[in-house]
Amino acid sequence: MKSFNKPFKRRKTLFSLSTHQRKNVDTAVKALEPNATGVYCVVTRASANMTILEYAHVVAADTQDDVLDKLEWAWDHQYGTFNVDTRRNIHPLDMAVRRYFDRTDGRTHNGWFWCPTDSILMLSMLAAWQKHPRRDPDQLYKNNKEFKYRLVPFPAMRQTWSIRRLAHFVSDFNPQAQAQQYWYPFNDLPAISLHVPYHFVICDTGKKLLSFYKDTQPTHEQLEKDFHVSYPEAVLLAAVLDIYNLWMSAEPSAEWKSTGPINIGGAPEGQGGSGGPSSHGEGGGQGPPDDKSGPPQSGPGLGVGRSGSSDGPAPSPLSPPLEPGDSASCRDLAVDDGDPENGEEAQADGAEDEDEEWEDPEYGEYLEAWAEDVWKATQEARQPPSRAQKAPSVARSWQDTLVDGSANDKVVLSMGSNASGHMEMSV
Repeated sequence: MKSFNKPFKRRKTLFSLSTHQRKNVDTAVKALEPNATGVYCVVTRASANMTILEYAHVVAADTQDDVLDKLEWAWDHQYGTFNVDTRRNIHPLDMAVRRYFDRTDGRTHNGWFWCPTDSILMLSMLAAWQKHPRRDPDQLYKNNKEFKYRLVPFPAMRQTWSIRRLAHFVSDFNPQAQAQQYWYPFNDLPAISLHVPYHFVICDTGKKLLSFYKDTQPTHEQLEKDFHVSYPEAVLLAAVLDIYNLWMSAEPSAEWKSTGPINIGGAPEGQGGSGGPSSHGEGGGQGPPDDKSGPPQSGPGLGVGRSGSSDGPAPSPLSPPLEPGDSASCRDLAVDDGDPENGEEAQADGAEDEDEEWEDPEYGEYLEAWAEDVWKATQEARQPPSRAQKAPSVARSWQDTLVDGSANDKVVLSMGSNASGHMEMSV
């Protein structure tokens, strides 16, 4: 079992990724594209100069704590060490492509998902967890840092526009750049290499398939028909769903939780109760509702539907609305010292992506109280003072004596009413 001395936080106060985390993601993505000079959408290859890019979590940033506990247990990790903001769990997508990646209709996903292409490894992983409920998935990858996937749409994407994918990476828009057009169901879209490992994708794809089939187990024939895939791919998708179900049936022991490294403020950080919002990371990148699926993008990307429909992500426990904090484009690039991709992978998922600063619960409470006081003071200042409040502001009585400290002369301030009833003041 993986164990680590450093206690990792699961949740941050803010929703957006830090600059350090974004740079880690950019570095991992660039490593898979030899000609890339900057970050780009992994689907369309459009750079940040050509379109608006957003950083999308694969294992959702707001995943429930009890689900993350099961994953850590099944992956033979120490309690509290999986940070959803690790660069291995995040990839940049064109804004419109991202909207469909997270899109739901109520509780049902209806956008698209990643399907692993290595069927032999998927079946090996299924056999491994059927034999033993806990094992480290990284041991099955044999130090592989590149994972291939195929984009598979849900039937609801039949009305969407095409995906335009550049033949090769270009940093700036070039009308002469070669781009291929792909249409639903995108079977001819080439396999895409990602730095995101299979076990993260299994979590996302398994959850989406479960929501689509209403928690029932689909047959191979159903998978073939619904997703326009070949029979071998249907077998692979069924294996992905079986692996996910095995992980979700895990029952972490109390002893395992008690030995976890998270202990801030007297209780395991981020464990606000079973089924509460995730605290294994930032809390989300999912906050205030965004627009629907976004306007059509100039340059390569996925546009709105042909029929004019632009149904976007709807709030739901499975896929919450997106928020502006997730968006980022034109990122500066930097190499991360001690990056596991450079041969120093000795920490848990996300440990290398942690910021230097730790969340202080007391400081957070202080900030909340301060903000509330400022708000109240602002509201009071906007209210016109009453007659009872005006008089004391000038003098505490009808005749108030003020003493000039520099000269011991007394200045008498008298107040009264004139014939018209208006207040008069005389010295």
